[in-house]
Amino acid sequence: MTGTSLTLRALLKAAASRAGLGTADPISGLSPAAKGFAVAAAATDAPVVVVVPTDGDVEQMVADVRFFLGGMAGLSEHELRHGVLPFPSHEVDPYRGLAPHFDVAAARARALYGLAAGSLRVVVAAAAALLPRLSSPDRLLAAGAHLELGALIEPPELGDLLADAGFTPEDPVDAHGEFCVRGGVVDFFPAGCLAGRSIGLYEHSSVGRELMYEILIGLGSDVTKLGFSDTFIPVDTEAIR
Repeated sequence: MTGTSLTLRALLKAAASRAGLGTADPISGLSPAAKGFAVAAAATDAPVVVVVPTDGDVEQMVADVRFFLGGMAGLSEHELRHGVLPFPSHEVDPYRGLAPHFDVAAARARALYGLAAGSLRVVVAAAAALLPRLSSPDRLLAAGAHLELGALIEPPELGDLLADAGFTPEDPVDAHGEFCVRGGVVDFFPAGCLAGRSIGLYEHSSVGRELMYEILIGLGSDVTKLGFSDTFIPVDTEAIR
């Protein structure tokens, strides 16, 4: 951490203390940015769930809290992106039998799983998001899984988790929310899910570079090859952006 960031951290903490932020006392009359500052001050000691009036207010509050919490707690962008999450409403009429958009369902699932696992700093919820009945924390933990590079999970086991989480087994996979287990492969990417997207692919020295190209084309994207290396380059591929 640089001297400048340490100075900013000290300045923000001093300002929060002088303003009486981060306490249980009621506060009123704050600007939108100051509300984010107050939530960030409270979240330095314990997880916080903050309720805002509408879905339109969720995005701004998340951005403000991430900014101030990053400065006050010295968190990285990765930690903020995974530690401060939105909890939107379904944004559909519950009486019309319509399913919420996939992005909305995914955002709600991420926030609920993170709360159940105790891994979040802040959840920003729209008031309407709290109306539907929610599953218990134990049920959420049982239906979720954390996938990471190097982890091993058998395809049938992953298929069981997807089915338990509400995914529908279909072959072929045509829409979000469907999956298929074919031998050692679990497919949950619908055909055309990357349609309309242009992707530049630098194939580096990967042994699977041709396969990556075929996968991206198969998912509907317009791929431009940006070249590759004829010799192996021993670098941390996770650091390539």
